[in-house]
This record gives sequence, structure tokens and C-alpha cells, in this order.
Amino acid sequence: GMFYKCMQCDFFLHKVCANLPRKRRHVLHNHKLNLQVDYCKRDSLFQCFACKQFSTGFRYECLTYIYRGEIKCGQIILDSRCGSISEPFHHVLHPHPLYFTLEEFKTCVACDVKSP
Repeated sequence: GMFYKCMQCDFFLHKVCANLPRKRRHVLHNHKLNLQVDYCKRDSLFQCFACKQFSTGFRYECLTYIYRGEIKCGQIILDSRCGSISEPFHHVLHPHPLYFTLEEFKTCVACDVKSP
């Protein structure tokens, strides 16, 4: 793939990652999610709400807070891959729209691997 590279250090960034939207909506949450990144990898470990994988990369996070007695929403963190899924997903191998789900133990029809 294509990368951006810093000429002063070993910082690399995929072109696709560099062009992720700064804010986006997701079907799993009512508020806009903000693209976040920690520059110190050892302090940035998080678990994605959708796929349950641990990551230290870019993430989409709800930054809503309490203001004048308004109740804070439940916070959600999605890794950049899960956060980038738009609804619905149309695939050429299936006639109906596909939606993101948190159901577990399903077998993928493409690779025949059962989800953890």
C-alpha cells in the first residue's frame, strides 16, 4: 500500500489511515465519534467495543461529557476499522444488505472460520 513517511524519524502512516474522517457517526452509538490517536503506544492500549480486539492504533471515541446537569452518554471506543464500517454493507455475493452485529460464534461463508 501507499505510505506517508517522516524524514526525521521512523513514523509511517498508510495513506488510507491518514485520510480517515475526523468525526463520524456509527450505528452502534447515537453521538458523533471523534478520531483519536495517542503518540505514546505503551499508554494507548484499548479494547474495541465492537470486535473486542485490543489495539494501540487510531480509534473512534465518543467525547460527550456532562454539562449543566446533562447526563453523560455511555462511552464507546471503536478501532479505526470497526469505526469505518458504514451501514448497510452491500456485497456482490449476497442479494440483501448486511448489517454489523455483535453476535458471536458465527461461521464466515467466505473463509469458513468461526468467530471467537
